[in-house]
Amino acid sequence: MADFTPKKLQVFVSSTYEDLKEERQAAVEAILTAGHIPAGMELFTAGDESQMAVIKQWINECDIYMLILGGRYGSVDPKSGKSYTHLEYEYALSKDKPLFACVTDQKALEARVASGKGVAILEMKCQKELAAFRDMVTSRMVRFWEDTKDIKIAVSESLAALARRDNLVGWVRADQALSPAVTNEMARLSLENASLRTQIESLSPSKLPDVGFDVDRAWVSLMRQENAPGNTSYKLQSQIWIDAALLGTLSVGFAPRNCRAVIEGIYDQPLSLKCRFAARSGATMENVTVTGPTAFRVTVDDNALEALNRPLNQIITLLVYMQPIGYLKPYELKIQLELQLNTPDNFTWKIGSDS
Repeated sequence: MADFTPKKLQVFVSSTYEDLKEERQAAVEAILTAGHIPAGMELFTAGDESQMAVIKQWINECDIYMLILGGRYGSVDPKSGKSYTHLEYEYALSKDKPLFACVTDQKALEARVASGKGVAILEMKCQKELAAFRDMVTSRMVRFWEDTKDIKIAVSESLAALARRDNLVGWVRADQALSPAVTNEMARLSLENASLRTQIESLSPSKLPDVGFDVDRAWVSLMRQENAPGNTSYKLQSQIWIDAALLGTLSVGFAPRNCRAVIEGIYDQPLSLKCRFAARSGATMENVTVTGPTAFRVTVDDNALEALNRPLNQIITLLVYMQPIGYLKPYELKIQLELQLNTPDNFTWKIGSDS
């Protein structure tokens, strides 16, 4: 069985540099502790166009973008008038890159200045631009931080949530990637799944599987029964042997409770037989055999009995309805039976042989 090792996500860490060295280091450590891969541009000097092109390539190749925003705006691109950190953030947004941001708490920033870090961590030139950038970032979900501990917690929790996304590609070791055997098996299962979907679609309730029927023999008999004077009782019996062979490859069975038979042409009204069909099939469902017998009683008067001698009743139609399992429509099988026995006590219509 293949060992599906969790993927490692590559995280681009974006921030100003000189004022946030400790915070960046805390973020990198938290990313590594979570088992993922940090990426950043610490080795690049204050930006130029070629640097920005490389940064965009790095952001494209990373799975997640992380922003650490402190009290500085950063180096400004002369063309756009925006800092490179600002441009990185906007680029990540434009690419729909999953991202999260850690923004310094204003009171904590003032406390850091008072603790001895001084104005080196404050923006002196582009305060309006920084305020606008901060408003842009905080208009989305962010985590505020006071120290490196808060950043580590934010990284750990954010990555745990993002790692559950199936759409993030990530990285795996070459020796932990899917083997050719597993890849081939997945391809085979994919083809099999597509084939099964096609078969399921063909089993629409509005369609019926391709089945052929062979009626081996069938007969209907109306037998006179002793009853009170003036009210003659007859017992109507039917036996039918039907073989239903699948012409296609679909599996199908018949629900016995949904099988029924109707005799037409005897009393100008159909008479329903109380069917007790039994559906039997082999393990491969390649054929289905439906058998009888069925029987019930009817009571007719002498006039109705005389009507059976009319030429119209020399041939009757036996309608058999069989409901395939999983379908809304039933099969309708018409069997014409000829009157072969006509006595005062018995009328029998047959097809095929009794043997």
